[in-house]
Amino acid sequence: MFIWKFDKSRFADLLQKALGNRNMSEYALHSGVSLTYISELIKQERDNPPLPKTLRKLAEKAHNGVTYEMLMAAAGHLPDYTADHVPDFSMVGVGGAVVVGQVKNIPMGAEEVPLLGPIKAGVPILSEDNYTETITPPKGVHADFAAPVEGDSMRYAGIFPGDIAFFRECQEPQSGHIVAARVLDVDAAVNLKYYIKKNGHAVLRSANPEYPDIPFTENHAVVGIMTGLIRDWAPDVHDYENAIVLKERLDDQWREAVMQAIADGISPKEFSSLVTMMKKFLKG
Repeated sequence: MFIWKFDKSRFADLLQKALGNRNMSEYALHSGVSLTYISELIKQERDNPPLPKTLRKLAEKAHNGVTYEMLMAAAGHLPDYTADHVPDFSMVGVGGAVVVGQVKNIPMGAEEVPLLGPIKAGVPILSEDNYTETITPPKGVHADFAAPVEGDSMRYAGIFPGDIAFFRECQEPQSGHIVAARVLDVDAAVNLKYYIKKNGHAVLRSANPEYPDIPFTENHAVVGIMTGLIRDWAPDVHDYENAIVLKERLDDQWREAVMQAIADGISPKEFSSLVTMMKKFLKG
């Protein structure tokens, strides 16, 4: 019989056994996994299993013969079995990977990535305290974490509320990257913006002209660059109509500005020169 789901009870028993003569605080310190997270797993308060890389940390510091494979099986990342032997599988798909040979010898990687929720201040972005779910990236998308999209600030880049964006960890993006950024030491969700840097000054820019640029200061940090996107819905005619309304609004604003310039006796050449001067002023 094979079990591919997260067996919370068995997993809790294995963690309790892995403690040995230590308390949970000591195990957390040795393994590098947060005390809160270990406690919730032992109390069976988590509905989603730890990622394989977290299981690796727990296994490396486990006592009483608790192995990585045992934790992987209890977490549902590997099949468990009750027979006296390990059956031989040929071309078995596990987590999207094709493997050959005995299940117990499968080298597992982290196929799923954390789906972030609100970010807690003072803890690493991928701490277990910052997520309660995991998600599998689309085929070909390399990601370290994912985050749900909220708001319409990136809608004109084709990114809509309810989408799931995937990211690779990165602290030094290139200008033009779509990034996940946060305000340091503040409990908040990550912000999805363009990272724009010119003449030594950086801003976080929305793909929606109704939102102003956010100056990128020493209180901001980029935590990842966007590598992919999924959604479970298709844009409808209302999204198209909203784009048309915005375009008409911008056209009206430009029309009013040009008409005001004409009324003030400003020639097209002078108007163009004023725009160029203003661009240089804004760049500093």
